[in-house]
Amino acid sequence: MAKATLILPRLLHDSVGVGKLRVEGRTLKDAFEDAYRKLPTLRRHLCADGGGFRAHVLCFLNDDQRPLDTPLKDGDEILIAQAISGG
Repeated sequence: MAKATLILPRLLHDSVGVGKLRVEGRTLKDAFEDAYRKLPTLRRHLCADGGGFRAHVLCFLNDDQRPLDTPLKDGDEILIAQAISGG
């Protein structure tokens, strides 16, 4: 099982209390499940009712967008970005 770092944007940091979190998993999906176990409110901020990410949530693995079934390696960085719009 790989160990990675989940990096959250400031808005989420303020909501869940941390900006970085060590997570483990074989895939990105596993890493998020580990994060949700450690920070239960995080799922509510990131996921829509169907379970997938909300439309405004972007996930990057080492600076590239990847699907949740992407395997992880030790030392990977997972970055969450939230799109902001306005008028």
